Order: sequence, then structure tokens, then C-alpha cells
Amino acid sequence: MGTDIKIAQIASEHEHLGMSPDEIVEAHPHLTLADVHAALAYYYDHLDAIRADWREGERLAAEMKKTFPPGSRPRRTRAV
Repeated sequence: MGTDIKIAQIASEHEHLGMSPDEIVEAHPHLTLADVHAALAYYYDHLDAIRADWREGERLAAEMKKTFPPGSRPRRTRAV
């Protein structure tokens, strides 16, 4: 596609947010309708790999929330 948007993001907007290809183009005017359809075609051809990436991202986010709960402040260390 040659843009800064990932296929997984387009697929997520379609799958998780219920956005149509036209709505995705509206949200990302630098994409063409053909770009979105090509991204979705790639997604459907590689469902397992892309969904595995989503699960890994969710796992990492959960781990980070456990390590750094919302509202917690990181400890600062002083340089010696």
C-alpha cells in the first residue's frame, strides 16, 4: 500500500469497530478504496497470523497494566 497505516489497523477498524471500507477511507483520506480492499483481502488471506498478532498485543497490554497499574507513578532514580 505504501502508506504509514498497517493492514492490521485497517482490519481491526473493519472487524472490531464495524467500519465499512468507505468509512475507513473517510477516516484515512490518504487511502483509496482500492487500498482498503487490498488490505482486507490480505487480512482474510492471513487471518491466523494477524489475529495472533492482536492476541500478543492484548497479552502485552495486560502485562503492562499489571506491572504499571493505571494511576501508578513510575519511580524515578537519581543519577549518581
